[in-house]
Amino acid sequence: MEFKNLNFSPRMFGDGWGCQTQIGNYVLSVQAGEGLYCSPRANLDSPDLYKTFEVAVWESGDSQGWATQMFFPENGDDVVSNVTRKQITELMKKMEMYGTEK
Repeated sequence: MEFKNLNFSPRMFGDGWGCQTQIGNYVLSVQAGEGLYCSPRANLDSPDLYKTFEVAVWESGDSQGWATQMFFPENGDDVVSNVTRKQITELMKKMEMYGTEK
């Protein structure tokens, strides 16, 4: 799986773009828009126009615990800001690897 495989749709209130994708035992959230940690911080006409994205990861299923810091240990939050397409693809590969080990 790679960034190009993500299916973005307009966010609920028309403030950018987002997607949530199940990968193994985790859910990946990738978001972009005016109020989000992305570049540019604006509501653009397409997710293709963003350089970076806001990313979060959580466990799927009953526990639904945050897992962002497992994949971004240097980050002190449940959300990571300004993540590039390349970094998201690398994250997706890690999620595939770790998500099938449970």
